[in-house]
Amino acid sequence: MSFASETKNELARIEPEKKCCQLAEISGFLRVAGSLRLAGGGRFRIVITTENPAVARHYKKLMQEYFGIETKLEIGESTAVGKSRDLHHSYSITIDPDNRSEQILRETGILLIKEGNNYISDGIYSGIIKTKCCKKAYMRGIFMGAGTMSDPEKGYHLEFVCHSETMAADLKKMINSFVDLNAKVTKRGSSHIVYMKKADYIRDTLALMGATSQVFSMEETRIKKSMV
Repeated sequence: MSFASETKNELARIEPEKKCCQLAEISGFLRVAGSLRLAGGGRFRIVITTENPAVARHYKKLMQEYFGIETKLEIGESTAVGKSRDLHHSYSITIDPDNRSEQILRETGILLIKEGNNYISDGIYSGIIKTKCCKKAYMRGIFMGAGTMSDPEKGYHLEFVCHSETMAADLKKMINSFVDLNAKVTKRGSSHIVYMKKADYIRDTLALMGATSQVFSMEETRIKKSMV
């Protein structure tokens, strides 16, 4: 299992106690792992997809706790990008209009109103990340939905894949609001990547998100590498 997958597994075991942090984490995850489908009558169906089963179970439970909805977890197949093009399982959660999909989109700051009309925002709704604890929860959700990192034994690189320039800029601003963190943005194809390459930044980011065991593992690897 990769270091990134182990990190997501650890983060998926965290259960936010505060309602504001529950909403922030759900919002971050939905923003990058969710897609919208029209369900007729101007209504939306939310489809959330991940290749990590622990992450899928975590958000199924978290949304049940926060929104009081029962969702079905379905298993499918997806083709991994790369030379091998191996088949992997994908896990999806679907939220229909009858299951309060519009309310969820509004509370997470994805569906907003301007001049009397609904529109889908493409950034981070500031009302959800007013406090440090909510920023940490939002970052955790983003990482579980669209984050990855290299194995510390091979190098230091952590990134969040965003689908819009606005989202990447907002995420960079949020991350850099923490003392001693410095994320940057680059473009890769149609995606905008928020990334860090300095080991100290990555360690501190893992700690902020709550991946304590992975922080210890990374530090142990750094010590071993320094002794070679």
